[in-house]
Amino acid sequence: MTNFIDMNEVQLAEFGLTLAKQDRRITNRDRKEIESHHLVVGKMLAFLRSKLTAEQKQIPTKTLKKFNLASIDRRRRKDAEDLAKSWEHPTMVELVKSKRFSSVTTLIGEFNKLTKDVEPKQPKTAEQLVEELLKAMDKNEVSTNELFEALQLKLFNASNETPQEEVA
Repeated sequence: MTNFIDMNEVQLAEFGLTLAKQDRRITNRDRKEIESHHLVVGKMLAFLRSKLTAEQKQIPTKTLKKFNLASIDRRRRKDAEDLAKSWEHPTMVELVKSKRFSSVTTLIGEFNKLTKDVEPKQPKTAEQLVEELLKAMDKNEVSTNELFEALQLKLFNASNETPQEEVA
């Protein structure tokens, strides 16, 4: 352990410069490891996942041990797999090119934040809409009769409105 009390300002400044250089090397190494390590791990995990049967939801520990991946923390494996899945996405390509990220976790988090609204939502079925409507009715204490009256009024008004294009 370094004793900072015995150092003068010049020595502290030189020591700080040494630490800054070490930090830069570590950061650059971590950036390179995103492609050289994490992406490769993610692709291997994606390959192993593609070999699963329909009943299997996760890669068995036995398989992870067989291919020497069990010793990698499960969160790191998850991040690596997410990285591999999204690697070709234009937003991910842009983020990687920016070289702002030295942590896969931060990179994946930023990617998810930026693409959250881009991904299309699945359309809801009529049954799902009815379920949501019934929950909203219970929550707001709206009776079935009130709902039918409002629905009839809305549908009646909508059927009586003619678009301007049809009139012309």
